[in-house]
Amino acid sequence: MEASDFIASGELLKWTNYVLGWQVRYFKLSRDGFISYSTSKEDNNGSKGSIKIDKMILQKHRNSEVRFDIVTPSVTWYLRSHSPEDRDTWTGLIEKQRELLPLSREGSVVMLTESSLQVVSDLNIKLDELNSFRDSLS
Repeated sequence: MEASDFIASGELLKWTNYVLGWQVRYFKLSRDGFISYSTSKEDNNGSKGSIKIDKMILQKHRNSEVRFDIVTPSVTWYLRSHSPEDRDTWTGLIEKQRELLPLSREGSVVMLTESSLQVVSDLNIKLDELNSFRDSLS
């Protein structure tokens, strides 16, 4: 893909696991409706992950001005920006690009129920509590 195929690109922190924690990743939002990430800007090995933005739910974190999550039925990306403005830029661009895409409901997260979204939200809260506890032990 050419640079002109992307609406936005830049660094975000992505939660990887309890051993490595938050890691800098390079994200790209493409005009064809995908958000993808790699380990560096110059990574020529392709993306480490990619999600079609019409198949996901975007959730701004309630307790953090820099956190947001990208949720699908099979995977959740926990993301952290460098500033509240950066988070608002990313989430705004994703939402705007999603509005421009043709609506595709088959196999999409539209099938998620309110109760499953509440479960995801509750799990995110528990994850934050665990992170705070881990940080207090450091």
